[in-house]
Amino acid sequence: MKVLWSLILVCAPTWAAAAPTPEAARAAQAFSDQARAHYEGGRFEEAVAAYLQAYDRSPEPLLLKNAIKVLAVHIGDCEQTIRLGDDYLATGPERGRAEEIAGFMGECLLRDAERARADARWDEAQAALGR
Repeated sequence: MKVLWSLILVCAPTWAAAAPTPEAARAAQAFSDQARAHYEGGRFEEAVAAYLQAYDRSPEPLLLKNAIKVLAVHIGDCEQTIRLGDDYLATGPERGRAEEIAGFMGECLLRDAERARADARWDEAQAALGR
């Protein structure tokens, strides 16, 4: 997971770059192909990393969207889902795609709120028991 965070921090500043060079576009395609293979093999963290590397080389919003979907659905990393979701929504995607990503982000926020409520109930129960 640390590798994934490091990749996000390194790639993020370049995501707003101009159109890719032909070399960068080829590299992005190669990373996208790797991401697909990782995904199909159930290696979800590797898939996200490869999608983000592809996006770093060619800022195609679909690559970022794919990374977010894997994070939300298969990894369950809400913090990164929300962070990258904000970046994706800033690209101005068409409405249906924006709604899909906003839905993942909303599910994460609900999950976080439910977890916080459960933690608070646990703390209250422990206090009532004098622990």
